[in-house]
Order: sequence, then C-alpha cells, then structure tokens
Amino acid sequence: GKFIYPRDIIFDIIDSIAEKKTESWKSFNFTEQERRVCDFLIEGLTNKEIGQKLNITEKTVKAHMSHIYAKLSSVNRVEAVRKLLLNR
Repeated sequence: GKFIYPRDIIFDIIDSIAEKKTESWKSFNFTEQERRVCDFLIEGLTNKEIGQKLNITEKTVKAHMSHIYAKLSSVNRVEAVRKLLLNR
C-alpha cells in the first residue's frame, strides 16, 4: 500500500532540507563573489564565460576557482561541481 503523510509533516521535512542546504553552503565560507562563480560553474560555463558574466578577467576567475577548490577540498572542476550539487 501507499502511505500518505500529513501535510504538516511534509512541510517540516521540506523546511529541514532547506535549512540543511543553507547551512551546507555556509559551511564552505564562500565569499559572495565565490558563490556567484559557483552558480555559473554549476551551469557549466567556462572561466572565460564566467568572467564575461561577472565583468571580471579570466585570471580573476581562475583565482576564485583556486579558492573554491581549496574550500571544497576538490582537485578539479568535475569534483567541485559534484560537491556543489550534493551540498546545494
């Protein structure tokens, strides 16, 4: 059979998931600009495209990426995106 959860329990579950996601992003201690870079990284943009979107140089994007990798304990872009998606 199928079990139907009461509406208030469903809302409590959704709220707890939303709180967890907020906390997980906070735990990385990203700067505001690093969070923006992460959002574009998840979308699959290149460093050059991210720079164009944020009106910063590609070199600056690379610096942000280095900080993001360090904060995520990631060694490459794919691993960083995976960790970001799991903790978003």
